[in-house]
Amino acid sequence: MIAACWLADETAVRSLLAENPELAAGLSDAPRRQAAHAARNNNLAALRVMLAAGLPVNALGQHGAAPLHWAAFHGNVEMAREILRYNPPLELHDADFHMTPLAWGIYGSEHGWYCRTGNYAAAIEALIQAGAKLPEQTGGTDAVREVLGRYSAKT
Repeated sequence: MIAACWLADETAVRSLLAENPELAAGLSDAPRRQAAHAARNNNLAALRVMLAAGLPVNALGQHGAAPLHWAAFHGNVEMAREILRYNPPLELHDADFHMTPLAWGIYGSEHGWYCRTGNYAAAIEALIQAGAKLPEQTGGTDAVREVLGRYSAKT
Protein backbone atom coordinates (compact mmCIF):
# COMPACT_ATOMS: atom_id res chain seq x y z
CA MET A 1 0.00 0.00 0.00
CA ILE A 2 2.79 2.45 0.86
CA ALA A 3 4.41 1.97 -2.54
CA ALA A 4 1.08 2.65 -4.24
CA CYS A 5 0.66 5.78 -2.11
CA TRP A 6 4.07 7.10 -3.14
CA LEU A 7 3.07 6.52 -6.76
CA ALA A 8 -0.19 8.39 -6.03
CA ASP A 9 -2.01 5.34 -7.41
CA GLU A 10 -5.44 5.93 -5.91
CA THR A 11 -6.96 2.96 -7.74
CA ALA A 12 -4.43 0.50 -6.32
CA VAL A 13 -4.79 1.92 -2.81
CA ARG A 14 -8.60 1.76 -2.96
CA SER A 15 -8.37 -1.85 -4.15
CA LEU A 16 -6.06 -2.79 -1.28
CA LEU A 17 -8.30 -1.06 1.24
CA ALA A 18 -11.38 -2.77 -0.19
CA GLU A 19 -9.70 -6.11 0.54
CA ASN A 20 -8.50 -5.02 3.98
CA PRO A 21 -10.16 -1.85 5.34
CA GLU A 22 -7.93 -1.87 8.44
CA LEU A 23 -4.70 -1.97 6.44
CA ALA A 24 -3.51 1.53 7.39
CA ALA A 25 -4.39 1.07 11.06
CA GLY A 26 -2.30 -2.12 11.19
CA LEU A 27 0.89 -0.56 9.84
CA SER A 28 3.96 -0.29 12.05
CA ASP A 29 5.46 3.07 13.00
CA ALA A 30 7.83 3.50 10.04
CA PRO A 31 5.15 3.18 7.33
CA ARG A 32 2.76 5.33 9.36
CA ARG A 33 5.33 8.19 9.20
CA GLN A 34 5.26 8.27 5.41
CA ALA A 35 2.74 11.12 5.28
CA ALA A 36 5.24 13.33 7.11
CA HIS A 37 7.95 12.29 4.66
CA ALA A 38 5.73 13.02 1.66
CA ALA A 39 5.03 16.50 3.04
CA ARG A 40 8.74 17.07 3.68
CA ASN A 41 9.37 16.11 0.05
CA ASN A 42 6.62 18.57 -1.00
CA ASN A 43 4.82 15.69 -2.72
CA LEU A 44 1.16 16.68 -2.58
CA ALA A 45 -0.07 13.85 -4.82
CA ALA A 46 1.44 11.15 -2.60
CA LEU A 47 0.36 12.90 0.59
CA ARG A 48 -3.21 13.23 -0.64
CA VAL A 49 -3.43 9.48 -1.30
CA MET A 50 -1.75 8.65 2.03
CA LEU A 51 -4.18 10.73 4.06
CA ALA A 52 -7.18 9.37 2.16
CA ALA A 53 -5.88 5.85 2.86
CA GLY A 54 -5.91 6.53 6.58
CA LEU A 55 -2.30 7.33 7.36
CA PRO A 56 -2.19 9.64 10.38
CA VAL A 57 -2.24 13.37 9.72
CA ASN A 58 -0.23 13.89 12.90
CA ALA A 59 2.58 11.44 12.04
CA LEU A 60 5.98 12.83 12.91
CA GLY A 61 8.92 12.63 10.54
CA GLN A 62 12.24 14.46 10.32
CA HIS A 63 12.73 16.96 13.18
CA GLY A 64 9.65 15.48 14.86
CA ALA A 65 7.57 17.57 12.47
CA ALA A 66 4.09 16.70 11.27
CA PRO A 67 2.90 17.12 7.67
CA LEU A 68 1.41 20.53 8.46
CA HIS A 69 4.80 21.82 9.60
CA TRP A 70 6.28 20.88 6.23
CA ALA A 71 3.40 22.29 4.19
CA ALA A 72 3.83 25.61 5.98
CA PHE A 73 7.64 25.52 5.67
CA HIS A 74 7.30 25.01 1.93
CA GLY A 75 4.61 27.67 1.55
CA ASN A 76 2.48 25.01 -0.12
CA VAL A 77 -1.03 26.35 0.44
CA GLU A 78 -2.69 23.53 -1.48
CA MET A 79 -0.95 20.96 0.70
CA ALA A 80 -1.82 22.90 3.85
CA ARG A 81 -5.49 23.00 2.86
CA GLU A 82 -5.49 19.27 2.12
CA ILE A 83 -3.97 18.51 5.52
CA LEU A 84 -6.39 20.87 7.26
CA ARG A 85 -9.29 18.78 5.91
CA TYR A 86 -8.14 16.06 8.37
CA ASN A 87 -8.19 18.33 11.45
CA PRO A 88 -4.51 18.17 12.37
CA PRO A 89 -3.20 19.63 15.61
CA LEU A 90 -2.47 23.29 14.88
CA GLU A 91 -0.34 24.02 17.93
CA LEU A 92 1.89 20.93 17.81
CA HIS A 93 5.54 21.80 18.43
CA ASP A 94 8.21 19.91 16.51
CA ALA A 95 10.91 18.06 18.47
CA ASP A 96 14.00 19.96 17.32
CA PHE A 97 13.00 23.62 16.96
CA HIS A 98 9.98 23.64 19.29
CA MET A 99 7.85 25.58 16.83
CA THR A 100 4.28 25.28 15.57
CA PRO A 101 3.39 24.86 11.89
CA LEU A 102 2.58 28.59 11.73
CA ALA A 103 6.04 29.43 13.03
CA TRP A 104 7.57 27.05 10.46
CA GLY A 105 5.70 28.93 7.74
CA ILE A 106 6.90 32.31 8.98
CA TYR A 107 10.49 31.08 9.13
CA GLY A 108 10.18 29.28 5.79
CA SER A 109 8.99 32.43 4.05
CA GLU A 110 12.48 33.84 4.46
CA HIS A 111 14.69 30.78 4.80
CA GLY A 112 12.74 27.79 3.43
CA TRP A 113 13.63 25.60 0.49
CA TYR A 114 10.89 27.29 -1.55
CA CYS A 115 11.18 30.82 -0.14
CA ARG A 116 11.28 32.26 -3.66
CA THR A 117 8.37 30.25 -5.05
CA GLY A 118 6.10 29.23 -2.17
CA ASN A 119 2.83 30.97 -1.41
CA TYR A 120 3.61 31.62 2.23
CA ALA A 121 1.08 34.39 2.77
CA ALA A 122 -1.77 32.13 1.63
CA ALA A 123 -0.46 29.16 3.64
CA ILE A 124 -0.19 31.32 6.77
CA GLU A 125 -3.68 32.68 6.17
CA ALA A 126 -5.09 29.15 5.80
CA LEU A 127 -3.55 28.15 9.14
CA ILE A 128 -4.90 31.24 10.89
CA GLN A 129 -8.36 30.72 9.42
CA ALA A 130 -8.24 27.13 10.69
CA GLY A 131 -7.59 28.43 14.20
CA ALA A 132 -3.81 28.61 14.58
CA LYS A 133 -2.79 31.06 17.29
CA LEU A 134 -1.07 34.22 16.18
CA PRO A 135 2.55 34.58 17.26
CA GLU A 136 3.52 37.16 19.86
CA GLN A 137 6.09 38.62 17.48
CA THR A 138 5.61 38.93 13.76
CA GLY A 139 8.26 38.04 11.25
CA GLY A 140 8.66 36.61 7.80
CA THR A 141 8.44 38.30 4.45
CA ASP A 142 6.48 41.49 3.87
CA ALA A 143 3.55 39.48 2.50
CA VAL A 144 3.51 37.22 5.58
CA ARG A 145 3.76 40.18 7.96
CA GLU A 146 0.85 41.82 6.12
CA VAL A 147 -1.33 38.73 6.71
CA LEU A 148 -0.29 38.49 10.36
CA GLY A 149 -0.96 42.20 10.84
CA ARG A 150 -4.39 41.94 9.28
CA TYR A 151 -5.39 39.19 11.71
CA SER A 152 -3.69 40.81 14.71
CA ALA A 153 -5.81 43.91 14.10
CA LYS A 154 -8.96 41.78 14.38
CA THR A 155 -8.10 40.51 17.86
